[in-house]
Amino acid sequence: MSNKFIPIREKNSNRTIALFFIAIICFIYFVPHKSFAGPWNGWFFQNQYPTSNTLLGVKFVTPNKGWIVGDKGTILYTTDGGENWEEQASGTGNALTSIAFIDEKTGWTAGNGGSILHTTDGGKTWKPQGNTKEGLHKIFFLNEKEGWVVGNSGTVLRTTDGGNKWEKQDIGTDRNIACVYFIDTQSGWVLAGDEVFITRDGGIKWETSKLPIENQGSGTVDGSRIIAGMSDQLSYEWWQGDIYFVNSKKGFVVVGLWQILQTEDGGKTWVNQSSHGYMSYGLGHISFSDAQKGCVAGSSIFCTEDSGKTWKEQLGIQPGNRGDINGIMVSIWGLSFVNQSTAWAVGNEGQIIKTEDGGKSWKQLSRKLLASPYFFNGKTGWRFERDVLRTDDGGDTWKAQSIKERMGVDDVFFLNDSIAWAVGDIGEGKVKGGSYSKIWGKIIHTSDGWKTWTLQFNEQIGQNGRSDRLSSVYFANSDVGWVVGSKGLILHTKDGGKHWIRQASNTNFDLESIQFVGSEKGWIVGDNGATVYNGDGKGIILYTEDSGRHWRIQLKKNDVWLRHIFFVDNKIGWVTGIASQGHAGIFLYTKDGGKHWMDTGRKEYVEKFFFHDKKRGWIEAREEFFGEFLEEKYYLTGDGGKTWKQIKIGLHKHPWRPFEPEAANSK
Repeated sequence: MSNKFIPIREKNSNRTIALFFIAIICFIYFVPHKSFAGPWNGWFFQNQYPTSNTLLGVKFVTPNKGWIVGDKGTILYTTDGGENWEEQASGTGNALTSIAFIDEKTGWTAGNGGSILHTTDGGKTWKPQGNTKEGLHKIFFLNEKEGWVVGNSGTVLRTTDGGNKWEKQDIGTDRNIACVYFIDTQSGWVLAGDEVFITRDGGIKWETSKLPIENQGSGTVDGSRIIAGMSDQLSYEWWQGDIYFVNSKKGFVVVGLWQILQTEDGGKTWVNQSSHGYMSYGLGHISFSDAQKGCVAGSSIFCTEDSGKTWKEQLGIQPGNRGDINGIMVSIWGLSFVNQSTAWAVGNEGQIIKTEDGGKSWKQLSRKLLASPYFFNGKTGWRFERDVLRTDDGGDTWKAQSIKERMGVDDVFFLNDSIAWAVGDIGEGKVKGGSYSKIWGKIIHTSDGWKTWTLQFNEQIGQNGRSDRLSSVYFANSDVGWVVGSKGLILHTKDGGKHWIRQASNTNFDLESIQFVGSEKGWIVGDNGATVYNGDGKGIILYTEDSGRHWRIQLKKNDVWLRHIFFVDNKIGWVTGIASQGHAGIFLYTKDGGKHWMDTGRKEYVEKFFFHDKKRGWIEAREEFFGEFLEEKYYLTGDGGKTWKQIKIGLHKHPWRPFEPEAANSK
């Protein structure tokens, strides 16, 4: 039984860009059923672990036990040093920007919308505190009673009873405040822009110290962030600064152009330590393990062992790969040492990294989504980059496989665990502006489990009105297959791809996805490539009953792009796409082989979808808000799409796993 993978694509002005792919694989968890060659009998999908949300704050009370907070009310908890994570219910959808724990039970977190949450049971339950609506950026506690929180518009709040009551303190500024740090109940510091506010009496009185920020970019730096090479000043925001004191006299600030400054007199005077060129990189967060050893983080991580006299980039990777760890960009929003050797850094898109040698080396603990992965089962999968990369352990490790024909891959079709075809292209001959003078469309084939590949089709494309993209491949059996592409391209083979002939599509539309039921009946969806949002887009469905000798238009629809098609038998099928009305999606259904297509009425953009049989299906949908797609939502149907039940996909450590509807948690 064959298996087809659905890549999810979006268009830009030049070509289709492959987004992250959903892997559709062999039947594993469902009851076997009669099927034809080509449909998908199960769905393995890629999950980012433990989250894809941006993480903004981290606090560990022991080397093994700690919490991380971030966007959308995210709270993560681990008891084994980050090997496994649990979600804790925050009760808010606001971004949580900072977290503080004084022991294994008692902690607080704060964030947008004035959110202050408190726990006394290690995060099993979080209860709201506070009465402000201002965005909060940093929360700090000395003990179970005394704490501070700071935020927008000069907000400084203090509590002396564990947060039951918060009182506002006026420090004499209405600037957004980045952070707060207290060394004891009397001595504390607040950072706002290029100023440090100092108190010696617990916040009754505050004095101001100006920071000597160097101008390494264009324009002035007074209270503004300046990007090198840009003349416009950008308003100073809270995430661009951090403050840390190792004792009552010695402290550090990261601020302005992400510069590092040090004080030896409790903040009265400051010396800029970042005159070196490397300090111009995005460094906005700081933490020390003792008076000598500490790190700053942002778009990279720099550490010192001599109290800031010298700083060295430490990411545990090859020198010169600044901003990159294990092939993943570093963008840190939270940093914290738990002892002299162990520290944690968290950041964009769920990134979690850890050091156990005081910052000399860092390892990635979170698992990010991978570009262009295809999995045949839960363990064995492939990725196309410069080479073909193969994994046999579910994506934990990847090994390059030699391939003579390097190319960008748009689609892959598995007939079984040994036989597959891939379609894509490769550019040759760069010209001015970085574009390619020649684009070659390629079809490659393997019959030994991707160990070796044979080039079956190699043609210069994009010339004389021809297709400039191969987008989808489908095989009914080991001999009969099709490839479709832009500008109405349909290629057909009867000998497993040794020879390819063109079939007349009678359209110049871009063809995006193809599927057959058996070797005679097939469908193709596509669109005219025009901008859908201004009403010029047109979608098309083509149909054949004679293996593609004749293709006819089954549906032509205005104001849509049609992107993906899926049939469970020769009668029942679905098509998904993008609609112009409301910048939403369109989800079509047929029960008579496409003679009639009905709109299901779902207005969310159905990005990924799979039907196991006529009744049971699963979709991932997103709404669009002012040009940006919102959070993914997952739905199940057990009645062929008449009704849908929203479900929640929980944490799962393994990067690839089967979709199990019976185990899904209902919302």
